[in-house]
Formats: sequence, structure tokens, C-alpha cells
Amino acid sequence: MTSLFTHTFSNKLRIAVVPDARATTTTVLVLVGVGSSYEKPEQNGLSHFLEHMCFKGTTRRPSAKVLIEEIESLGAVTNAFTSREYTGYYIKGNPSHVATFVDLLSDIYHHSTFPEQEIQKEKGVILEEINMYEDMPQQKADELLYDALYPNHAAGRSILGTPRTVKSFSQKDFQKYVRQFYGGENTVVLFSGKVTPAMAKKLAATQFAQTPRRARSKKASVQEQQRAAQYVVRTKPTDQAHVILGLRSYGRGHKDLTAVRLLSTILGRGMSSRLSLALREELGAAYYVYAHQESYEDHGVFVIAAGIDKTRLGAIVERIVEECRQCKALPVSPKELAKAKEYAIGTLRMGLELSDEVASFYGVQMVLRQKLQTPEQLIAEIQKVSVKDIQRVAQALFSPERSTLVLVGPFSKADLPKGALKRLSL
Repeated sequence: MTSLFTHTFSNKLRIAVVPDARATTTTVLVLVGVGSSYEKPEQNGLSHFLEHMCFKGTTRRPSAKVLIEEIESLGAVTNAFTSREYTGYYIKGNPSHVATFVDLLSDIYHHSTFPEQEIQKEKGVILEEINMYEDMPQQKADELLYDALYPNHAAGRSILGTPRTVKSFSQKDFQKYVRQFYGGENTVVLFSGKVTPAMAKKLAATQFAQTPRRARSKKASVQEQQRAAQYVVRTKPTDQAHVILGLRSYGRGHKDLTAVRLLSTILGRGMSSRLSLALREELGAAYYVYAHQESYEDHGVFVIAAGIDKTRLGAIVERIVEECRQCKALPVSPKELAKAKEYAIGTLRMGLELSDEVASFYGVQMVLRQKLQTPEQLIAEIQKVSVKDIQRVAQALFSPERSTLVLVGPFSKADLPKGALKRLSL
């Protein structure tokens, strides 16, 4: 059983500690409950840009060079990430330096200066990041899917922002955003690896207990309004076509989420999944193919994606749809469900072998204010899912009115296999 210790300070900032005396590293992770889904249209990309700017210097460490050199001189690694609903900053390294890790992250969190000169330089970096993803058809297909699912809504906008919004940001924008979102009630500090709860609590109290509380902000709610199948095509001169079938699914906390995740495993996780066997082994028409469930506070998307032979588009889309129909029409065998459960449990365990992965596992649950579950509790939920549950959620999700098909490749709208999604109806 995993040991987990939590504590909430008077400013509502929470900490969690997952000690492992056998570990050779310690990770300290600071998570803030804000991402692109909280942004107004003119702020699109600000959460991500702020993440970059927090490494450009503080009042005590005046430049990125000073900051990063100190971290790496400790033999540690650092990084940060921005999602639609949270932002994270972490340092991982030798347990003997954990006090300095906390001091560094506290300095970044509380005292970043956002120099105007660095903002202007970083605009060029982020514009190139946007260009990079524009040239990656697989990434572009995912971006187009969200834009189609949630038009004119923060949930559908790019995490990176647009060239126009990125160019518009100033020092005042970052300072205002920090004052709005970076507060105790919206922040979780995680410790995992070789660290004791007593030490972690003491270090967090020293560096974060006086963080201003600041009320937790809310994001605009998502209203699902799709009534018919949607089709999106982006014409690009690619050698490989990229296709995504997105189906409106369930948000965090939904009672059927575990069953939906197992359905994604059956269809598209692992080389023995149905779609991998169909598109790779049988048809020889795809290199990558996968399925997964993406869940957010009040909405979710079941994603099937593949990089395919562009000359066989119609046949491949038909086969993807047919595999979905089979999950609706026929119950999976007990043997196939047992295999999917073992695969899901095995990959869950392997994903928690390192201290940073453990910190993220618990931290994301906490910052998103989910019901906190241990790996053991998740495994117990997986084991409870039945053959009937899999067929029931497939019948609920796989329908034309929930479906959006996205293509990126050397196509026009005339090439879209528009009749294919109608076959999702039984």
C-alpha cells in the first residue's frame, strides 16, 4: 500500500508527500490550477508563456543563466509544463539538496520578475514552437479536433496561443495573471521519493505557508451542443495522412470513466489492441495507431488517431468505424477484457516507477480537486469492470452525433468519407 501524507496550511495551500526510503532521488513539484481553459480570448497562450517566463530570472536570481546553472550544479534536472487545466514546475535530483529545490521553486513561484527584454526574446521562441507544431501533422490534427469540438471557447483553443496573442503580451499581463491565479487555494506542492513527511512539511511551511490565499478562480463551463457528425480537413502536402476520430465522452469523476479507459485499451493501447492488429498487422496501412480517453472538469473526448497510407483513406476510416461498431454490437470476450485489465494495471505500475511520475500522479488529482485515489484503489476499480460495462459505454459513446472526423494530408473536402460516420449507428 502506497503511503501518502497530506497537509493544508491556513492559506489553503496543500502539500502531499509520498515517501520512498528506497528511492535514490527526490522530486519537488509545484502545481497551479490554471491552464489554457481559464484564459479569455485575448489571453490565449498566456498560461504557457508565463510558464516559460518563470525561468527568466527572479529578484534573487536575476537571469535564466543564474537560475539554471544553480539547479544543474546540484546535479538536478528541472522542467515545467502547461495543460488545459493546470501548470507545473518541478526539480528532481539528489535527496540531500531537497531544501534548495524547495527554495528555488518558491523563488520562481513568488519572485519571478518577467523582464520586458526577456519577454520580447521569448516571443520569438514561442512563435517558433507554434511553427514547429504547425509542421507536425499529428499535432495539428489534435488541435483541429478541439477547435471543432469547442468553437469560440477556451476549451477548444490552442495551449500555445496564436501568433497574434503571443505578440501582444507585456510584463503587466504576466503580473496580473499571477495575482489572479497563483495563490494558496489554487496551488499544491508535492514531494516524492527519498524524503520524510516531517522534512517536507517543514520546508513547505518555510517557503509557501505565507503565500497569499487568493480565491480559486473558475473557468467557463462547456456546453455540449453537437447534433450531427462533423468533418474537418486541413490540406497539407504530406507523405502520410493523419486521421483522428474524436467522440464526445465523459469528464473527471464520471462513474463510467474506468470502463471507458478500458474500452480505449481494447481498441488502441498496445500492439495487440484491435486497431493495431487491424491497421498495422492485417492491412499494413499505418505505423502509429492509438486510442485514449481525455477527461477534463466538465467534459471529455475519446480519441482514436492514426498515421495512415494516404492512398487508402476511405478503406481505413471504414475499418476504424467498423471496429467501433463491433464494440457496440458484440460483447468483448472475458479473455480479451482480462488482457486489457492486465495491460492497464501493468502500464499504471510501470508509470509510477520514478519519483517525478509519482508526484505527478497524486499532484494532478489534488490540483484538479478529484477524489484522491491510490494506485491500489484504481486497480480495484479496473478489476470491477465487466463485459457488460464495456459494451454499455461503447453503445453510449460511439454514435454519429458525438463524432468528429479530422484529416490532415493532401486532401480536399471532396475527399472526406462523409458517409462513414453514419455507420456508427446500430
